Amino acid sequence: MRQFEDAAFWARKAVRLTNTQFWTQATLVSALGHLGRSEETQRTAADLYRVKPDFSLTLVADLLPFADSKHQELFLNGLRNAGLGE
Repeated sequence: MRQFEDAAFWARKAVRLTNTQFWTQATLVSALGHLGRSEETQRTAADLYRVKPDFSLTLVADLLPFADSKHQELFLNGLRNAGLGE
């Protein structure tokens, strides 16, 4: 857990694949939010909002179940660090 460099690395690879869903970009935004990479985070968040304009932390909480609530909170905190809204 908390391997944000690895998470960002693999999410960047996944985002380049065709037909990826917005969750891939959200994963990258969360990892970058934890890493404090503001420029890349802003660009990636803008890409996320282009493909999923209604993306929000509430959407994550409602649609992306985690077996462990600590993992969900970690994911959400990365998005919050990135400046994404509830």
